[in-house]
Amino acid sequence: MTIHYVDVFLPGPWWNALTYRAESPVREGVRVIAPVGRGVRVGFARPSSVPPRNIEIRNLKTVLDDVPPLGEDLWLLARWLSRRALCGFGAALAYFAPAPLLRGEKVDPMPPTPRRTGLFEERTLFDVDERLRWCEYEDELHRVEGFQLLLFPEQASARRFWEQLPQSMRLEGLLWPSRAGKARWEAWKRVRSGEIRRVVGSPAALAVPFPSLSLVVVEEEGHGGYQTLGTPFFYGRSVAAERARLASARLVIGGSLPSARLYRSRRPLTSKPPKGKVRFVDLRAVSGTVLQGVRDPLKISEPLLEETLAVVNRGKRALWILDRKGFAGEVACEECGSPLLCRRCGTLYRLSRRELYCPVCRERVPLPESCPCCGGRLLQGSRPGLEALELIASALAGGDVPVRVWQADLVGAERCGDSERKRGGGSVIVGSRGALSFCDEGDVALVGWIDADAEARKPFFDARYHAFRMVWESCWRGPGSADRQVLLQSRVPGKGWQQGLIWGWDHFWEAELREREALALPPSAALVEIKGGRQTAALVKALRQGGLEPFEGEETESPLWLSCRRLSQLRALLEPFFDIGRSRRGFPKLRIWTD
Repeated sequence: MTIHYVDVFLPGPWWNALTYRAESPVREGVRVIAPVGRGVRVGFARPSSVPPRNIEIRNLKTVLDDVPPLGEDLWLLARWLSRRALCGFGAALAYFAPAPLLRGEKVDPMPPTPRRTGLFEERTLFDVDERLRWCEYEDELHRVEGFQLLLFPEQASARRFWEQLPQSMRLEGLLWPSRAGKARWEAWKRVRSGEIRRVVGSPAALAVPFPSLSLVVVEEEGHGGYQTLGTPFFYGRSVAAERARLASARLVIGGSLPSARLYRSRRPLTSKPPKGKVRFVDLRAVSGTVLQGVRDPLKISEPLLEETLAVVNRGKRALWILDRKGFAGEVACEECGSPLLCRRCGTLYRLSRRELYCPVCRERVPLPESCPCCGGRLLQGSRPGLEALELIASALAGGDVPVRVWQADLVGAERCGDSERKRGGGSVIVGSRGALSFCDEGDVALVGWIDADAEARKPFFDARYHAFRMVWESCWRGPGSADRQVLLQSRVPGKGWQQGLIWGWDHFWEAELREREALALPPSAALVEIKGGRQTAALVKALRQGGLEPFEGEETESPLWLSCRRLSQLRALLEPFFDIGRSRRGFPKLRIWTD
């Protein structure tokens, strides 16, 4: 009897496949149930001609599918992603497979669909006028026949575009559910059945199981919403572009501001410089308001207050943006100087409503009466946040002006959401950058940045870009942007990265890319973070022997950082550390920035 060998890729942190015996040939891409340890797991199979030596090879339990459930395009895309994101093929496949599929639930085969015959095409569409871009996207839907995928950085913007489409275009379409669960599983099956030919959604829609694609649209491709938070760590715009290339589809990349990678390759010009739209205020000339228990003052300038009152009196909304949550960003003892740290993970606690909470692990504890280190009774907050800003805004604006607070961490009655959107009329909303979604309603006439320098001060290579992007978005987002004013409070008004807010994104990117190129930072090279745990010393040795020089932090648990122009070189050096045989030692954790 002929013995057939099969490599099985399982969702997990390791990179290598596990080899099994099968009684009959197994088709590449189908799901199988394989024994792992004392249990069994669902994985994806690939025929193997050469069995490993000196290793006991176990038999497969079951073959679940006759044909691959993900289809050829997603199989090839997962292979590409595993190389791009430096992760295992099994982990990449798991990203494109819904949870019920990984549990082994039965699915019907995809109906036969002729593949698109043609060449890959690419179009860039950058303009600050959202209506113009969206009309162009709709024209693309009419021009290109076949399966169509339209991606937006946020579910709210995807829903707005979907709802403005004519009913005739929604009949064979679907607004992709933003959250995993039963609704997404049903949507996934409808797409596979051929019932759905057009999907509009957030980056979660990258995994829609179209057999092939004719059109891929990526709106606001430089938005941070396309960047994943977990493993695999990647940028969704790059994955969408690769999917279009694999399908020989038409790719349309657009937005109000290009990413670093796209500007570097295409050099699109600013369609409408915002000169005159942004007003700068020097914070150094503004006296601040000090709140009890917080060391640092919050500064609200007279121009911001005057413009806010004028906007509210016209029945419009004003947004005050401070991307710092809670009452204070940290709390420390005034006597010994020790900060209060999370007892679980060691992160600086934030203060919110007389309660300390950790922004990383979500631990919440009451504010102690004394310092845990020295017993001192004077605990003082610093870096005041949104809760402090709400108190100041209410006091300055007076009782006749409604003031609401918005931030992602608030829930239920504490968070102004749908009720505030429906209420209408003049009001002030203080919030983190997520409050910019209120611009979609069309009645935000003023956006005030309380501390525009805060984002740019963060110790990361793209901090200035994120600061620039947030303010740029506040200028142009939503249907009412033409008459909107943006007031920016800064200690260096109109200088450095802020000059791009006067002259346009090309002015910003030319200076930014020169510096990144000189420092070998994305997009000219990949920036890689490696948390090695117990294997850190061995990792450093292997990387140096391979010709790469990682940067080691001073703290014991600090991650390694390195700049790398060839990810294939780095993958070859890291591969031995991701063998399943090293499970007891733990696996390194990687994040790769390429944009």
